[in-house]
Amino acid sequence: VMSAPNNLNPLRCKSIGLLPILHPPGNDNLQYPNLASIGPIIRNDALIFLISSALASIATIFFVSIANLLVIFDILISQLS
Repeated sequence: VMSAPNNLNPLRCKSIGLLPILHPPGNDNLQYPNLASIGPIIRNDALIFLISSALASIATIFFVSIANLLVIFDILISQLS
């Protein structure tokens, strides 16, 4: 009768080229990697970051548009005079 290798008989495991198991089948030891999180930890921080970056983008677009309009008006006025 053939039986599966177990950790009670490590010599038998070595003789058939297997290592003894560290825990019984079905009792998995799951290890999840500790990944570094980049960014806000809480949802409120994420919302504040999102809103502030969106407002900064809108403000930048607004001021660049105003600056472009001033340059265009300056060119038009210089051509008229």
